[in-house]
Amino acid sequence: MGLVVEQRRLFLGDQSQIDNNQNLRAAADLIGADIQQAGERIELGATLPIVQVRAGSSSTDPDTLVLQRKLISDELSLCDNVTATDKQLKVADSATGCHFSDGNTDKLTDSLGQFKAYRCSLDSGKTSCNRGQDDATSAEILIESSCDNECVFGYIHNPDTKEGEFFLYTDEVYQESSGTQNYLKVIPLGPGNQWQRSYPLSANPQIYILEEQQYSLCNGVLEKTSNRQPENSFNCSYSSSGSQPARLVNNLKNLQFRVQTTSGWQSSFNENLTTLTDFTTIKSIEVSLETQPSDRINTASKTLLLSTEFFPRNAQSEF
Repeated sequence: MGLVVEQRRLFLGDQSQIDNNQNLRAAADLIGADIQQAGERIELGATLPIVQVRAGSSSTDPDTLVLQRKLISDELSLCDNVTATDKQLKVADSATGCHFSDGNTDKLTDSLGQFKAYRCSLDSGKTSCNRGQDDATSAEILIESSCDNECVFGYIHNPDTKEGEFFLYTDEVYQESSGTQNYLKVIPLGPGNQWQRSYPLSANPQIYILEEQQYSLCNGVLEKTSNRQPENSFNCSYSSSGSQPARLVNNLKNLQFRVQTTSGWQSSFNENLTTLTDFTTIKSIEVSLETQPSDRINTASKTLLLSTEFFPRNAQSEF
């Protein structure tokens, strides 16, 4: 009987090691795929962090990695200040010459037309992509309270503070009153559906169709948070109700990142947004993962470590 128990213990120990190896490789591959796409379509000189490593308080405290890329090349600027409760943002005005360029005469400035084309492309079941009247009066610029397949995340960015926030982009409309005005219809995602930050026109705020992925460790589980939904997921303090991060790989003990730049290895990167390091200085990003030892019938499985470098190919591209 003792021999059978010992063989069983060794078998479970081997199986545990195999499982841990698979966990490490799966976690590294998932993170690496997003590292390789970081910075896509983001032009030189943009004041976005693109890559951010928030270092843990010690080598045993997990780090957090944040990666950004644009989903379309076009971006929008504003024609008015943004107040806390604004649900429509003026992005073009032919009467004042504010960012209006309508090459295809559809009454939408060309960049807004590209935003609309991307938004509509996500709902292949629709033959038309108009929620209401395009030629809207002020009273007809509807405020959306929910989203469907034609609703996407947008990102508004203040170049002065280098901060921004995600919102839901629901529609676009034009008005014809003393020229043509274009509006982006949005749902802010702050408390009470209000903006959380300030976006004065003097700062020349930019609007992007941006994707942001955050990787962090929460109670031994690798989590992926997209576009900051939910907020505070980097420290496991998000609510148990509502949207949740994607839980990818379990049985992890630690998660560490280092960024190799032309100046050497950095254990934190762009953590302070006021002093951003240029994305193009990045040579590689190291991902280090550690598994939890298994406790199956007291098997003495070892803690496994895996360190892998990935190369953000867009860091060396000409934008």
